[in-house]
Amino acid sequence: MVKNSILTVIILWVFALQTSSLLACDGGCDCSAIASVTFDVVRSTITADTLVALIKSDSGAKLIEFRSPSQKKEIRIPGAVIIYENIGYEELKAKLPEKSSLLIVYPGIEGANMASATENIRQLGYESIIEYPDGINGWLTYGYETIGEKSE
Repeated sequence: MVKNSILTVIILWVFALQTSSLLACDGGCDCSAIASVTFDVVRSTITADTLVALIKSDSGAKLIEFRSPSQKKEIRIPGAVIIYENIGYEELKAKLPEKSSLLIVYPGIEGANMASATENIRQLGYESIIEYPDGINGWLTYGYETIGEKSE
C-alpha cells in the first residue's frame, strides 16, 4: 500500500512539473507587462506506460473514453466509462464521478474531439483532467489489456 502511495505521489509530482510552465516570469521581467497576457488552460497528457502505472497504483483515477457516435466496436480499456461526444450536459454530469476525482480522458477507435470533450468537463467544474492522446488505438499498439470485441 505504501509502495502504491509513493508511486502515486511521484506520478502526480511529474504531472505538476509538466504544468509548471504556466509561470511566465521568474522575477527578472517587467511584471506590469505580464498583467495583460492571457494563457490557455494547459492540456496535460500522459503516455501509455504512465497510464498503466496510474491504473496499477490504485490512485483512484477514473478513465473516460470519448467516442464518435458512429463507433460500434465495444473494445475499451478496463474500467473506462464510455461517453459519446454528442452527449448533453445533464447526461455527461450523470456519467462522471465526483468533481475531486482525477480524470483521464482518451479517444475511442474512431476518434473524438478531445479538446472539446476536455473543455466540456472543465465547464462542469472538474480541474484534474489528464489526456491520453494515443487513445484505444495506442493502447492496442502497446499490447495492453482490453475488454470487449476488437472487430465489428
